[in-house]
Amino acid sequence: MRKTGPDKRTVELIHNRSAGICERCGWAEGQQIHHRRARGMGGTRRDSTNAVYSLAHLCHPCHSLVESNRLEALSDGWLVSQHGDPSRVPVLYRGTWRLLDNEGGWMNCESGVSSLSSGDPMTPTN
Repeated sequence: MRKTGPDKRTVELIHNRSAGICERCGWAEGQQIHHRRARGMGGTRRDSTNAVYSLAHLCHPCHSLVESNRLEALSDGWLVSQHGDPSRVPVLYRGTWRLLDNEGGWMNCESGVSSLSSGDPMTPTN
């Protein structure tokens, strides 16, 4: 059976980025690694699915909320369509729009996902 989840280094970068706190609500302990773009049945061979920018450290209630309220999760960037590029879709990270990077960091953004419907990248704030 092939492994379909992130490697140990990726998980460490995510845990460092979150400081052990849920990246959605910002107050509960992070407990689960969430794939912003679903792996699909049987996993995926797309390397970007397990990239640091594609994953988030969430508490169990936030993870359940993301999975059960998919339209809200899509609009807030916690879910990315199969055709989307998670590196270009910001998330509403603890109340602030951010683009996640592959080194375990982020850039603040001026606005949310709605401006990405045309595929345009977000404009980082300085």
